[in-house]
Amino acid sequence: MRKYLKLIVLSILLVVLSTSYFVMKINVSPEARQNLYSARNGRITGIKVENPYAEIVFEKEDDKWAITYPDRYKADNSVVNILESILEDFAISRYVKVWDGTEDYGLQDPFMTISVKKKSGGIKEFIVGDLTVSKTQRFVKQVDDDHIYTMDVGYLNQFDGSLSRFRDPNIFDVDVNNLLNIEYSELGEKVVALEKKGKEWFMTYPYNSPIHEMALDQVMPKFRGLEAINFVDSDRIDMKNMGFEPPKYQFVITDNAGKQQTLLFGFGDSKGETFVMTEGTDDVAKVFSTDLLFEILEPTVLMDYAPIRTGVKNVAKVEVEHNGTLYEFDIEANKQPREYRYNGELLDINSFTSFYVKYMTLVADGHEVGQVSGQPDYSFKSTLNDGSVLQMQLYERDADTYYIKVPNEEVEFYLDKTRVEKMKDLLLKIT
Repeated sequence: MRKYLKLIVLSILLVVLSTSYFVMKINVSPEARQNLYSARNGRITGIKVENPYAEIVFEKEDDKWAITYPDRYKADNSVVNILESILEDFAISRYVKVWDGTEDYGLQDPFMTISVKKKSGGIKEFIVGDLTVSKTQRFVKQVDDDHIYTMDVGYLNQFDGSLSRFRDPNIFDVDVNNLLNIEYSELGEKVVALEKKGKEWFMTYPYNSPIHEMALDQVMPKFRGLEAINFVDSDRIDMKNMGFEPPKYQFVITDNAGKQQTLLFGFGDSKGETFVMTEGTDDVAKVFSTDLLFEILEPTVLMDYAPIRTGVKNVAKVEVEHNGTLYEFDIEANKQPREYRYNGELLDINSFTSFYVKYMTLVADGHEVGQVSGQPDYSFKSTLNDGSVLQMQLYERDADTYYIKVPNEEVEFYLDKTRVEKMKDLLLKIT
């Protein structure tokens, strides 16, 4: 019985002590307070800031912050999360006094006001006044409380700044890392269209062709990394003078989920910044002009039409026919080291490699639909290790170029004769 009585007494004592602690916690004196406001993690659902530059309302939606005033924008959650963290323990530096209104402290015409909304619906509002003499703190008070405190400017400066500071700098609405289609235009005229098939990109406009992945790689990393430096106030947007009528550059991009976005790029300015906006919105941002390498997105630069190009390790035989003469190279891959033969005679690896490098440079330099007839000037044939064949014939187009003809394909491309002459010179040195 004594044992149970002892447990009951201890339980009662614990309840009394706990109650006393919470009463003390709730009724802590103004002089002893360590924070102006506190909230458990995740309990804050809204923040309103009125500072010298803007009035902004942030609301948490599906655990992410969004700007809902002065208009609806994506918020930079990395920035707003800092505001939330500060407000969860809105720490004060020291107690000043009870405000009787005889001294201003900048609280009648405040430098800033901050409001906090909790999940329960309760709202607390705070007034931020003048700097202290040391300029390292500001006077603050809660709206429904006359006690004045000071707070470090390091905390309060996080709430200061224009709307641009709190907006998400990401200008893309699509998954820019998983694009399937890109359509690029200049001054309203379509220049090129690209489509991703599997892991490779192909040109589909103004003609069908494989593309130089290296050329595209010069553009896409910077394009994917485009971020807004700042945003233009809605009352200062001038579509014509910013270069949007028509846009200097236009991108229609589609991601692998089928989501599409049209980005319009306007003029650049003397600061090295270019205007950009999403079509259908009145929201204009600025990006660094140096990140816009759009001159590479020209069909002739991107084009990579090379019907006979393949790695030397894939090739078993190469044949070149010109003016009735056949030149044959055999690669015996089953021997170690490999053996190379020209018209049956053993050939050193350096001679073959020099020739094959030039052979692989027989790629298109331009596009033009043409007609060919008669005998070709050159015929090329590569037989691969798996027995498949790559073929190409050249017909004179003009004094400087040849048309490229591939079996069962239309004639659409041409190459410069100097490419062929360089290959021919090496071929004659071998013979």
